[in-house]
Amino acid sequence: MENTSKIRHHITHMLSRREHSQKECLDKLLLKGFAEDEIWEVLNQFVVKDIQSDARFVYHFIRHSMQKGQGWFRIKQGLKVHNIEPFLVDEALAELEPDWFEIAYQVKLKRFGEVLAVDIKDKQKQMRFLQYRGFSMEEIEHAISFQI
Repeated sequence: MENTSKIRHHITHMLSRREHSQKECLDKLLLKGFAEDEIWEVLNQFVVKDIQSDARFVYHFIRHSMQKGQGWFRIKQGLKVHNIEPFLVDEALAELEPDWFEIAYQVKLKRFGEVLAVDIKDKQKQMRFLQYRGFSMEEIEHAISFQI
């Protein structure tokens, strides 16, 4: 019974700071030495009461990543470690309606400015940067060739 109280305290503390996935809560509590079955027993109570929500976590994760200028491939990689159900990702994307082309262009503008790269070396530098940020080749080509 004492562990239940401690687990409840740790989960409350975690969720008071930001949204966490169930997998993230589980992993952090396992590191603290709690038994998995005890963790799930308490964590399920948080899920039932909608205090912990993987759907909310996914929405905030994607929105935050987009604001940081990350593309879909990079965001998808970040979500993999959380064992999120694909339908939750689809719901969040439907609600957020991201324009990956616009996000890629804004990231390019912030880093390299409005000037179009004419030198092949500059184009490759911009392309590598945007590819690292997780954008598709189609989005990258749009971003580096678009001019206001």
